Amino acid sequence: MAGQWMWTQVSNMGPSARVEPSIAFHPGDMRVVLFGGLVNGGFLRDTWEWDGDLWSMAQDIGPSERHDAAMSEAFDGTVLLFGGRRGAQVFGDTWQWNGETWTQVEDSGPGPRGGAALTLDRATGRTILFGGDGGTDTWLWDGTRWTQLQDAGPTLGEPRLVFDVPSGTLLLVGSITPAQPWRTFMFAQDTWVPVSDMGPASVVRCTFSSPKGAVACDDHTWLWDGAQRRWTQVQDMGPKSGTLVGTWDPARSRGVGFDGNAATTWRLTAPS
Repeated sequence: MAGQWMWTQVSNMGPSARVEPSIAFHPGDMRVVLFGGLVNGGFLRDTWEWDGDLWSMAQDIGPSERHDAAMSEAFDGTVLLFGGRRGAQVFGDTWQWNGETWTQVEDSGPGPRGGAALTLDRATGRTILFGGDGGTDTWLWDGTRWTQLQDAGPTLGEPRLVFDVPSGTLLLVGSITPAQPWRTFMFAQDTWVPVSDMGPASVVRCTFSSPKGAVACDDHTWLWDGAQRRWTQVQDMGPKSGTLVGTWDPARSRGVGFDGNAATTWRLTAPS
């Protein structure tokens, strides 16, 4: 395998500094979408798109001001956003981004929460949501409505969902406390099955699916080995502010990270 995983800062122009924005790839217009966040006690509702070179503000209407909302590519090619917080106010609404406008599509389903994990299960074409605000329930979005698949699952702080392409499995990653190692679960027959309790003793900041395997970040970058069922560190250089959000950009075969503290954009290239 030639080359190595490498983060490179590519821009400091675009969205303003913020923490807990939401990020996802939108296949409809082949761009990365970033929404909202929190800055100096204020709340944001702006929508930005990254075309691989530049950010442009796409919309400033749609979901209300919020941070810590779950957002992911959905099976129908849109971007799905659920919930989030505006300080003490917690949301349970569902929105879709089609590349031009936000549309509220559901206001029932999972209870209001911030910090939920949301991703597309590429093996089944289903969009799956897990937990948030200490919850352990699992939900399915079918494009029209939410259906609960499980009412109790693993107890994890700040859970993350990510699809591992080589093994074709949906993974749930997190730790009970920041001082304990990551725990990794596989979703099989609508049940969370433990597959590893080995990993860094830290908080998972972001996860995304790459063709090489599931990627997870804390202060370092880790790759999931589905055959060995373990995380391997592949990079220790890159954003280290603790506010990184990221997603995979399949149109350009690279990861995209936004460091909210510094308002900088980063590119993650994979080995050839």
